[in-house]
Amino acid sequence: NAPAFGGNNELGNKQMTEVADLRTLNQIAETLNGSVDVRSTLASALTQLVDLMALNTAWVFLSDQAAQDRWAGRGFVLAAHQQLPPALAPDNAHAWDKGCDCQTLCLKGKLHQAYNEVRCSRLAEAVGDREGLVVHASTPLRSGGKVLGILNVAAPSWAAFSERSLELLTNVGKMMGVALERARLFDLLQGQRIHEQAALLDVSNQLLSRRDLDDLINYLVTAVLDPRSRLRIILTLRADFTDRPLQYVDFGELLQQRLALILPLTPDELTRAITQPVENLGMSLAPELVATIMQDVGSQPGMLPLLQYALTELFDKRQGQVISLRHYRTTGGVTGALASRADEIYKRMSPAEQEATRQLFLRLVTLGEGVEDTRRRVPLT
Repeated sequence: NAPAFGGNNELGNKQMTEVADLRTLNQIAETLNGSVDVRSTLASALTQLVDLMALNTAWVFLSDQAAQDRWAGRGFVLAAHQQLPPALAPDNAHAWDKGCDCQTLCLKGKLHQAYNEVRCSRLAEAVGDREGLVVHASTPLRSGGKVLGILNVAAPSWAAFSERSLELLTNVGKMMGVALERARLFDLLQGQRIHEQAALLDVSNQLLSRRDLDDLINYLVTAVLDPRSRLRIILTLRADFTDRPLQYVDFGELLQQRLALILPLTPDELTRAITQPVENLGMSLAPELVATIMQDVGSQPGMLPLLQYALTELFDKRQGQVISLRHYRTTGGVTGALASRADEIYKRMSPAEQEATRQLFLRLVTLGEGVEDTRRRVPLT
């Protein structure tokens, strides 16, 4: 029985090691993904990696086309390092004011294996204490087919690298590549947002500063037609007001070229608009409720905002997984939900607040002559 016991013990130790490796890899992943500034986390990830591989020294090169001086090699920057020997001290010009074999292989597209055995030219030419380091295992930091950098872990000889440690190196290299690409895309998105926010602020200032409607229309036409402009304008108009912009020749031509008519929802589309959001959450509306809502909405124009509010109130006051007609009646339905909520707020006001509210809403409406009443903008001051 002794051999069997020993075999089981060996298997148990192997499983424990694998669990420990997975735990550390998970910690490294959390480290890399825990910050949008991935470069600042590379050093911490390296510390965990070399400890896991039972080695001491590692460093990371990142590809950078802007880095055209010789320091750390043209086209690369030394982004992180862990326990470099004195001969490779980060401020040692003899060690770092040049390129090296792994960078050359990378630039030629030959650093394509999961890990690559490199007899380090930088270590071979270093002056001073190298702490016995001669070789390093290199793994490319990839995202898709793009190489973003190189991860190097050094050792006195190839015997120091076990199959397990090289697998760990490969996995961490993949993690770093994905994290670096995520950070690059995040930075790119942030840059676009900053530019867009600046452009939006400029447009807002332009709109607010132009009191004359003719001047405003001319600005919009010029801004949209400028080939260098990223400005895109979406205007919504009621069908009975589409003739108004045609009074401005240039603006009218733009409108004519790019007009899109939004047709009323068909009965099937309206049914999906009512039922699908609830069904996506694993709930449902009673069939008689759907039929009642469809009847209340009918073909009346301008009912969709009221429908949206009514459905929101209905969802907030739901009980159980099936929303019933009784709940709908309680909220006031499509035509009454918003009015009921407005009346509720109005009744909580003091007499003075009620009078001010009444005057405010009268000023927010433009009475129509031959057309329906419309809303009107009123300055806050």
